[in-house]
Amino acid sequence: MAATGVVAAGEGHRTLSWIWYSAVATENDSKLHEALQVEWLKPYSRAKRWREDLVTVEEEMRRTIEFGHFAERQWRERADARTSMLDEREKEVSLEVLEGVRAYALEHADQERRTCEALEKDWAPLWAKAALYLQGEESGDLQRVVVEVDLDQMCWVEAQQYEQEEVENDMYQ
Repeated sequence: MAATGVVAAGEGHRTLSWIWYSAVATENDSKLHEALQVEWLKPYSRAKRWREDLVTVEEEMRRTIEFGHFAERQWRERADARTSMLDEREKEVSLEVLEGVRAYALEHADQERRTCEALEKDWAPLWAKAALYLQGEESGDLQRVVVEVDLDQMCWVEAQQYEQEEVENDMYQ
């Protein structure tokens, strides 16, 4: 008996091929049953991979924020360490230079803290939705979550990282 009627959507937004709607099937048609199993396994496999990707991205997001907190601690330690290092190396260092070195390191620490806070705030809806999905409690509510990227801030962060590397390279020469 040929399948007739409206072409149904399968595999997300894909439409099944016309051949599935014009095939004549019998109860013992092993090739058709095998083909249907393959067609069923394709979206099942995609769903499994999507779940793995979701877990991976969630972990990468967590690690990004954790690294930001680590970088903040490093800059705060550098503020104290570089001040004492300059004080020991050069007894004649002016108070303004020491204050400037400390302010530079503390500004970087503050930037890392603000970046982490912004990421935690921006990513909170994504984490909540991912947690529901991974627990199997996803609601049928498919809302798009948009995370805005501030290109100016990204460029500023990259410039600061480059500047930091240059300063560290100059310090060891």
